[in-house]
Amino acid sequence: ALVEIYVVRGNLFEARLKKLSLENLFSSASLKCTTHAVINDGTTNVWEVNPSGNGTTKYTIQQDSGIDIADTRESTAAKMKIMCIPQQLTANTTLTVVYEVNEKVTSDDDADNWVEHTESFQLFKYDPIAYQSGHRVIYTATIDSGVNLQGVIAEWKDVDYIEGTILPDIQ
Repeated sequence: ALVEIYVVRGNLFEARLKKLSLENLFSSASLKCTTHAVINDGTTNVWEVNPSGNGTTKYTIQQDSGIDIADTRESTAAKMKIMCIPQQLTANTTLTVVYEVNEKVTSDDDADNWVEHTESFQLFKYDPIAYQSGHRVIYTATIDSGVNLQGVIAEWKDVDYIEGTILPDIQ
């Protein structure tokens, strides 16, 4: 599964990302194709996935000076993309966003007033609750008076490999 995380700005003058981390994921597994897709019949490969290890892998981006947060996914530099093995999310799987907001009263004020905030999300409480092979999961964290997190599953139309790719029959 491809997991994409975007941090965007709502109705704020300025905001910048200090740290973004995705924690407590499995990073290794044994995979076995139990059913092969058949050409032109609409079937897909079926995978048996057995995660191994302790599921404590942590992915982090951090920049002390902060990364400017724009108001759209397409224009924000505050993002992270990770290839993950298929897995069920647990109560320990968390997304943490540490950000600063310039809380000056008006845009005409001369003095900046940067205030740091931290928001953490247990991802099993959001859709999707599992990362499945061939899926692209997009999280958008919108920073406004707090952080609103939305997760969606999108199709991978912009890559050559899709779940329905026919694998060779290995005997």
